[in-house]
Amino acid sequence: MKLLIKVLLLHTLFFTQKIEAQSDIFDKLSKDFYNKDLSVNEYITSIGKYFIGTPYIASTLEINDAEKLVINLNGMDCVTFVEYVTALALCFSQKEYDFGCFVEKLILIRYKSGIIAGYPSRLHYFTDWLQDNSQKGIISIVSNRIGNAEFDNKVDFMTSNYHLYKQLKDTALFGQMKDIEAAVSAYSMKYITKDHIKNIENEIFDGDIIALATSIKGLDISHVGFAVWQNGKLHFLHASTTNKKIEITASPLIDYLQKRTGVTGILVGRIK
Repeated sequence: MKLLIKVLLLHTLFFTQKIEAQSDIFDKLSKDFYNKDLSVNEYITSIGKYFIGTPYIASTLEINDAEKLVINLNGMDCVTFVEYVTALALCFSQKEYDFGCFVEKLILIRYKSGIIAGYPSRLHYFTDWLQDNSQKGIISIVSNRIGNAEFDNKVDFMTSNYHLYKQLKDTALFGQMKDIEAAVSAYSMKYITKDHIKNIENEIFDGDIIALATSIKGLDISHVGFAVWQNGKLHFLHASTTNKKIEITASPLIDYLQKRTGVTGILVGRIK
């Protein structure tokens, strides 16, 4: 498996020259975090804060007709922000400071079983991202332990709105995505309802992944970021769609979520 990933990595690097331009940002980060003695969660929060102010840019992974690895550390959406920070933290916590490690970790966490095998191999639904990375031993799904309610994981948003995804005009890819949605819908998961967060927030750590469950039909998660504790209050470090940049919420997570009627609760993941 590892050999296959490395072959795909070399193939991707060769054909995606734009990735090389991102290595400058990686080099600066690797120098700043070189040989620091931090836990993975401490790396997550420190690296995440490094990107504060970075512009929010939607759909950066949809730029190619054929699926290729995309890296853009100059602008990111909520999911790519989580992926980049996680991949960096995994490398630095293992004392790996080579750009190739970052690329390899990113492929591992972004794609089903860590293999780029076309558009459907990308983990499009975030509950699928959580489940797949849990199976790979990268994260634990904390909300399955501390959640107070069963999560309705039925998804079909992508195929029901296939006109929003140019790749799904291909009938073969559409069919594969329908199969993926059926598999994701079969997951059994728990989540933390909005009114219950106050009861369990002390069990959420700095650097935990916070995914916002949504009432949007056919969709599981509407937004994602990291938990950050400030002055004894739990806040949310994320790529904001409102302010169009990476930031920490001014108000605590509980207050931030109360203003969002479409959010029904949260799922929590923790990097191992």
